[in-house]
Amino acid sequence: MKRLRRAAAVSEYLDLESRLCLRLLERQSEDFEDGQRVSKRANPYTFVTLDEKEEKEYWFEKSTWKYLNLRCIRDENSTAGQKFRRRHCIPYSMFEDIFTDMESWKNSDGTFFYSKSTQKDRPPVKHKLSAFLNVLSQASTFDNIEWHWGISERAAQRGFHAWTKEFVARYWAQWCSPPTAEELVEVERIYRRLGFPGCIGSMDGVHLGWACCPAQLFHEHKGKELFPSLVYNVVVDHVRRIYSVTRGNPGTVSDKTVVKFDSFVLALKENKAYPDFRYTLRRKPIPGCAGSTHLFYNRPYLMNDGGYLEWVSTMHADKQSTNTAHIHWRKRLESVRKDTECTFGSMKKRFTILKTHSRYWTSDKIDNVFWTCCIIHNMLLKFDGWQDRANDPTFWRSANDISADLSPPNFSQDDDMVGNDPRYMMGYSPPDDMIADVEPGFKEKRLALIEHFECQLRDKEIEWLH
Repeated sequence: MKRLRRAAAVSEYLDLESRLCLRLLERQSEDFEDGQRVSKRANPYTFVTLDEKEEKEYWFEKSTWKYLNLRCIRDENSTAGQKFRRRHCIPYSMFEDIFTDMESWKNSDGTFFYSKSTQKDRPPVKHKLSAFLNVLSQASTFDNIEWHWGISERAAQRGFHAWTKEFVARYWAQWCSPPTAEELVEVERIYRRLGFPGCIGSMDGVHLGWACCPAQLFHEHKGKELFPSLVYNVVVDHVRRIYSVTRGNPGTVSDKTVVKFDSFVLALKENKAYPDFRYTLRRKPIPGCAGSTHLFYNRPYLMNDGGYLEWVSTMHADKQSTNTAHIHWRKRLESVRKDTECTFGSMKKRFTILKTHSRYWTSDKIDNVFWTCCIIHNMLLKFDGWQDRANDPTFWRSANDISADLSPPNFSQDDDMVGNDPRYMMGYSPPDDMIADVEPGFKEKRLALIEHFECQLRDKEIEWLH
């Protein structure tokens, strides 16, 4: 007993577990029942109850508050710093920046932006931010937050959804907005080196499972994924920067329908996003003709798979074509447009909450969670220097050896394309609801892009960013 007290006096503070041990040893000669001593022979395993203050102190010390004050986590290359990033999906320096900004989110009366009380014993803002980020990175349940962070389950749930909503409102315009006219020049320059002048990104749809989908909406959200889900149309550039995301749509809705509600894609279609943008396409010289060898276009486009509409601002390959130049262009396009798939993969690896089926009752909460993950994803791209890779020549290499597979096309590769069904090749007319929305000039522009790619490939000007 004396040794234990002496060891406790040497330390800076006496933690709660040591005090519990002391109290347990002091009561070894007593046993209580209903507040009365009934025996002097004590059970050494008697449970020691705590009062309310000690209980709060116990959970506070068992939580991660001490961990957040360690100096070693500030070194991003240390084991503790890497572990901090794995648990919170962001490095400590970025965590400090967000925390500093959150200090300004308080109301005029001093309360937090979603709080209605000024109690002093509430968890600190840094403590809450740590818990909220852990929900995103490791899909922690709110019950688990109460166990490890000492924040009640109800308060954690309410605070998390309020934080994601406020985070999106404050950061979306800064981190996930479409590129400006000056930034667009640099984006198009990267795609030009890849063999696609005029392209400014690629898009695709991603499904997020919805475990708590209401029964009356179940039939609308259970589509090809065989489980209720929300589908988002996402636009990214070649360095995987996200700059356009739609709201969550029912999982049964196809990409052709979702894209009609994407404001950024519609602005490109109507030539309202970048009306002054211009780019040129090369063409083969015609023997005996002194005409120009360049074509001029003023509408940038996005690359996508065959499940989208045939708009001039959205380009995809024709899987039925047997033309060698088209096959080369198609093979190259299918490789470059995988930027969206790579982005979804890295996000789901980084944010475990996107891999699990969301256990929220409304789609608005799922939207805010996904948008928050998109914002943090773009933050990390800048922090890790991924956005500047295109400016470093060491990351570029030649990609002029294209060994295309000239075998007959596989009509089962993309079921969304109307022409992939052999019945329609034998004279059958597709149903009205399967007729693609074809914009005039789509095929002409695609042929011009293929011709330019053939010229660039002939001159060995195709490169690859790795």
